[in-house]
This record gives sequence, structure tokens and C-alpha cells, in this order.
Amino acid sequence: MRPLAIVLVACLAQGCYAYIPVSTASPAVGANVRATLTDSGTAALSGYLGARIASVDGRLQSSTDSSLTLAVAVVRSRTADESFWKGERITLRRDLIATVEQRRLSRPRTALSLGGALAVIATAAVVSGGKNGGSPGGDRPPPR
Repeated sequence: MRPLAIVLVACLAQGCYAYIPVSTASPAVGANVRATLTDSGTAALSGYLGARIASVDGRLQSSTDSSLTLAVAVVRSRTADESFWKGERITLRRDLIATVEQRRLSRPRTALSLGGALAVIATAAVVSGGKNGGSPGGDRPPPR
């Protein structure tokens, strides 16, 4: 039971995240963002990013009126294939970007996951019953 609880708590410590459209001109430097490319952006960047790229995820390094510079973590294709990068920097012109979203902690998703994890832990505790830490005699009845 204890290893299960440790694994579940470790997973939940990461939290659940969602990408939320950016309402300002640009998120703060250092923010985790996703830039979804336009069709012309996909075509223009295919030689560098790969064919049929839909979006680029990474940490925002800098932002101007005309471009965003990201330390790239993931490049996602239009067929949902992912290519993992190691923080290489790429500058994306804004006219090649359809949308910019920022990665944020989703409180409802995290709460739901936490509730599910607690239900699993409680169920495991009930199912294991007195087998781990019950009476010294185990399941034997007391002596007469």
C-alpha cells in the first residue's frame, strides 16, 4: 500500500496543466508556451522544423512585435507525432503564428486527479484490510 501511495503522490505533485490562449500581446519571458503555426508557417519552417509541423512548445526566451524566440521542448506535427528537442532556440515570426497559448496549472483537473488518487488509496486500504498491520494473529479467531 505504501509504494502505491508514494507513486500516486509523486504523479500528482506534477499537477495537471492546460494550454490557455494568451490574452496579452505576449506572455512573460520564461513562460512555457505553445505556438500553433499557420499553414504558411508550416510551409516556411518545414526545412528547419520538419514536414507538416502544427505547433512548437517551449520556454519563451524573448518577444518582440514581430517575433517570438523559444527554447524548444516539443515540435508537434499535424498528424500528432511529437519530436522532442533539448532547448534549441528558434525565432518564429509572428506572421507565421496562428495562436499563442501559455501552459498553466489547471486547478479543476488537478483536484479531480487528486480525488481519484485518494479514492484509489482508500480502496487499496480497505481491500488490504487487516493484512498489513492488523492483529498479530492474522485472520485467526482469538483463543477461547
